[in-house]
Amino acid sequence: MWWLAYPLAWLAYTMVRGAVTDRYPYPFLDPANGGYGTVGTYCVAIFVGSLLAIGAIMWAGNAIGSRSREEA
Repeated sequence: MWWLAYPLAWLAYTMVRGAVTDRYPYPFLDPANGGYGTVGTYCVAIFVGSLLAIGAIMWAGNAIGSRSREEA
């Protein structure tokens, strides 16, 4: 789970910097567009979607790898 350190640090930095400068790199990170609850929901949805995509890629890679080992 150490791979989560960078994205979480970036998110924390972005939220603090955005609160100070009132500029956010993406509209879904701007709490003016629905509050911090909406920002949190977007972040969790992106995290879950990423996990699903990673899982699908891993499954496909394992399926292709096992098929090529069976043919050899």
